[in-house]
Amino acid sequence: MVLCTCLASSVISRLQTVSIVSNCFIIILLFIALPIGTKINRGGFNNGSFIFGKFENLSDWNNGWQFCLQGFMTCVWTIGAFDSCVHQSEEAKDAKKAVPIGIIGSITVCWILGWLILIVLMACCDPSMENIIDSPYGFALAQIIYDSLGKRWAVAFMSLIAFCQFLMGASILTAVSRQVWAFARDNGLPFSRYIKMVNKTFSVPFVAVWFAGAASLVLGLLCLIDSAAASALFSLAVAGNYVAWGTPTVLRLTSGKDIFRPGPFYMGKFWSPVVSWISVIWQFFIIILMMFPADQHGITKDTMNYTCVIGPGIWILSWVYYIAYKKKYFHGPKSNLTDDEYAEAVGSNVLDEIMSESGKGA
Repeated sequence: MVLCTCLASSVISRLQTVSIVSNCFIIILLFIALPIGTKINRGGFNNGSFIFGKFENLSDWNNGWQFCLQGFMTCVWTIGAFDSCVHQSEEAKDAKKAVPIGIIGSITVCWILGWLILIVLMACCDPSMENIIDSPYGFALAQIIYDSLGKRWAVAFMSLIAFCQFLMGASILTAVSRQVWAFARDNGLPFSRYIKMVNKTFSVPFVAVWFAGAASLVLGLLCLIDSAAASALFSLAVAGNYVAWGTPTVLRLTSGKDIFRPGPFYMGKFWSPVVSWISVIWQFFIIILMMFPADQHGITKDTMNYTCVIGPGIWILSWVYYIAYKKKYFHGPKSNLTDDEYAEAVGSNVLDEIMSESGKGA
């Protein structure tokens, strides 16, 4: 995966095309094969009231909170990499338009296809949820496919899913490596002088790619411990993302509102703050939601949600690292614009204010 990510941007873009085509193919195959197999092997489908109206609470939380845990957590886990477009904005053409279109497009496609996939799965699954959740294969989707199509089709689907997961992992690693490189370029990481080096022949930050891959591998080893560690890793990824997304939004709405200059995608002076504050509240709610265990009572070391320990611990250590050491060297993102281009982007009045504040600080 790291070797794939080390390819030039033009090759990676073609790899993304292969990933999109592969994922679309497996979704279409699921839409065709699963209903046919269900009709032949199980005799029919679950009705509309089961698909859209049945709610079964298998935990000791109340129905309202369990609905949030079951419904919202699945969504935020799935729709969680749309910011990849942002991390590669420096390699995109006309990023001001291409990046927002990529974000909106990915979320829309995930929403529509995800909704359709859920309908098909609920129409074809065993009505007894216990048989699916307590599957001996440890994977609910594998059990649903096995029940409708048999062992060979289940193995084939799982193999295709593994291939698509590999391609998506390469896509995420590409975005993460660019984020690591950008942070190192701004002197925000240990050993930044080495991590931010870019290969002049391929124009690829090889060191950043390997650094991101090694860090991901170390975190991924947590999955070998038990299911609780794996769940904590997923929850930590979501909570960390929401902190990263929410922080600049809050700053833009508060201390940074005077230097904010809207781009081509702007909802206006009224709706932009309204939508932004709604998103901040939503992100804060999801961060809290990610800290809760699956069950309310009888929590053990195997059912504990360790996100509430690991997440805040990492955030506190990062803050201490910045205050104690990196504050001297890290002064925010470095601009690739010339002084004239920067003045045109933010406005001469804002630039004068920033220079004035810098002079006071000095």
